[in-house]
Amino acid sequence: MKLSGSTTEGKSTLGKLFVNLLMGFDYLEGQHHTKDLFIRAAATPILPLDNVESFHLRGGLLTFLLWIVTGIISSRRKLWTDSTIIKDQPRCFVFTTSIEPYSYPELINRCLDVPVSKTSHGNPGFDEMECLEKILRNRDLILSAVFKLIATEILPAL
Repeated sequence: MKLSGSTTEGKSTLGKLFVNLLMGFDYLEGQHHTKDLFIRAAATPILPLDNVESFHLRGGLLTFLLWIVTGIISSRRKLWTDSTIIKDQPRCFVFTTSIEPYSYPELINRCLDVPVSKTSHGNPGFDEMECLEKILRNRDLILSAVFKLIATEILPAL
């Protein structure tokens, strides 16, 4: 999933609120060190990346995102052994924010692009800290309502 929109539209703020709802703490990551991403993708259910712009989508970060969206299995030799092979296939949810559209078809076709706009959805009296506190205080109730909606309305219709 990618939150997109022009500068100062609230993509990072919305991302922070979303991650707090899902994870219970703020975990929006602005650094894109590829080696760390591979490790974190295998260890966490959600991997939020802030400000992934086209100039970042080269080399390691592009390889990482393509690895995630295409479901490639990575094999490596286990440390201190001669023949033990470890296979990694992270199944985490990658969540990004970006101003620019992606230019790679593999990413475009497998990404839910959610436009963010203050002019159409903004609230001039919005207080980020107050909203975060309310989300964390009511997180169990919000998630329970979402799961109930999925179980009673969406799944039976499939």
